[in-house]
Amino acid sequence: MLPRSLFVTTALCLGLTRAEQASNFDLPPELMEEHGCDAQCQAAVAQANAADLQIFGTEFDFEFYSTAANFTASKPGDVLKLNLVDSSTINVEPGTTVFKMQYTSEDLDGSPVPATAFIAFPITEAADPYRLVAIAHGTTGVFRGCAPSVSNAMPSYQGWETTEYAVVATDYTGLGNNYTNHKYLSNAAHANDLIYSVVAAKSAFPHRLTNEWVSFGHSQGGSAVWKLSEHKLVQDPKSGYLGGVALAPAAPQTHEQIISGLDMFRDSTDLAALSYLPAMIGVYLGVKAVFPDYDPTWLSNEAKKLFELPGLGQYCVTAMWSLLGTSSPDKLLASFDASKDSTSMEFQKINGVGLGSLASRPLLVAHGDKDVTVSVNSTIAAFKDACSHGNPIHLSIYPGQDHSGVVAESRPEWLRFIADRFDGAEFDNACAK
Repeated sequence: MLPRSLFVTTALCLGLTRAEQASNFDLPPELMEEHGCDAQCQAAVAQANAADLQIFGTEFDFEFYSTAANFTASKPGDVLKLNLVDSSTINVEPGTTVFKMQYTSEDLDGSPVPATAFIAFPITEAADPYRLVAIAHGTTGVFRGCAPSVSNAMPSYQGWETTEYAVVATDYTGLGNNYTNHKYLSNAAHANDLIYSVVAAKSAFPHRLTNEWVSFGHSQGGSAVWKLSEHKLVQDPKSGYLGGVALAPAAPQTHEQIISGLDMFRDSTDLAALSYLPAMIGVYLGVKAVFPDYDPTWLSNEAKKLFELPGLGQYCVTAMWSLLGTSSPDKLLASFDASKDSTSMEFQKINGVGLGSLASRPLLVAHGDKDVTVSVNSTIAAFKDACSHGNPIHLSIYPGQDHSGVVAESRPEWLRFIADRFDGAEFDNACAK
């Protein structure tokens, strides 16, 4: 068994920089007014900014998150920087060891791109290498200051430190490091970030991590894990990939989600339908991140102007969605027809799941039937598509659970699923619901 002191020796040459704010900046009231955010809206944003800064307003290490000098000569999976984190400054159980890592990933167009992540070893010592889980986080925002590794709260890691698993948790490209923009809901890019975070982590700690690994994701991360299961690299047994867990996947098939969302707003006067507005705007922001000229006719000019504010203020998720709190669908939606939205169709071809891509490793999907953030129907449709192509996938629907509640409620099932993958158990309930 290797002593924990070896972890410290690994990172002796790395240091800290001063704390500076990197997200949720206050904007002039007149600028917000120009973008359609009135006094009531501004009050909501101010409150939401404060909430975001409770999570992301901690130390932002501009030196660490800047692109490494050795990036240009690197290839996907290379470690660019590695920092040992002072555990007394973060919200983890005593005895947990955490590193921040910058590594090289691969963008949608196949070009190399820097990304950041954290690696965490649990409080339990292991005689053998730790079993490795790659974590894909849910929506935190779409700008650099909203990266999970920035936060001392360690939101992506809560609940894992008392397990037997080591984790590598990517921030996704464009969060933390801003060499390129964050391509929100681009599942293909997020899957690359997951794969190459694992390659880099195993390179950094070759004797402390198993070659075998599984993935785990919720919401945005749930879709990323699903797309990962279809990635050509993990079909190769040499990758060590054993399977994944996708909880409440946010964007399995984005164009179809636009269609179903618009149908919901056209046919429903139920105020609960308002809960789906963030998902609709999220798809718009995600598609626009890949196709900057995206100008959908179903979204009003008022909404497009309003959602320029998150970029100006570098808002994280709470502030970003607070812009919707004082608006309404009739102001934000210009049409209920997206059938000719060719750009979102192209985005779905690149990033959708269950569209004919084959998978060879087991995937557990879980969704709550009371989820008012992402419709369970979109998950069911993608599940049926995946099954029609013979992919080994199981869907569990949890009665009474919402978007967040399904994580804890399904925990016994997904912990058992992960353990079974490492133990070599058969996956005998594929395409069961």
